[in-house]
Amino acid sequence: MTERISKAIDVLLDAVNNRTLAKGTCTACAVGNLIAAGLGEKVYARNNNFYCNVVIEGWRNLFLTNNYGLQFIDKDFLKDKTLMKKLMLQVLLGKN
Repeated sequence: MTERISKAIDVLLDAVNNRTLAKGTCTACAVGNLIAAGLGEKVYARNNNFYCNVVIEGWRNLFLTNNYGLQFIDKDFLKDKTLMKKLMLQVLLGKN
């Protein structure tokens, strides 16, 4: 097992133990927890709401979750190649 996979498993196990892994919530989904950890942050839970101290510009605009837990991708956002490249670099490099 690689170090990267081991860290990802640790992040997800921490999220399960801290009750911050939640389906249907962009911030607290598996990817949200992994991105937060990659940026040196954590996902927090308060009164059944989830938040993180770091916001990746554009990320919340790409994957949207409505009040009913239904998720969808903003297709217009995907068309902006410059913004998409910037977003992916932020995620990959861990920069905000």
